[in-house]
Amino acid sequence: EALLVCAVATHACSCAGHGVGIQDISKRDASLVYGVTTIAAVIAGASGQYLTGAALDATNNDFAPVLLTISAVQLAGLAAWWTWWDSSERVFE
Repeated sequence: EALLVCAVATHACSCAGHGVGIQDISKRDASLVYGVTTIAAVIAGASGQYLTGAALDATNNDFAPVLLTISAVQLAGLAAWWTWWDSSERVFE
């Protein structure tokens, strides 16, 4: 139960940061940037379902490789965000 609460809380913080981050990048083009990032998220979500099913079929329904892959992608994203994020500079304006 505590893990679920932590997961929901961190997701809420992530969503709040994403929305504000778009405004930090560009106030004038925020809707365009938000739309592009949403398209990328939809493509990743849709293909992720197919790839998860393919990985489970290939590993005889073993979730360990799937969860390890998810963890690796999340850690890579966190490392990239820490490396490149800078809200002090406007990119598009």
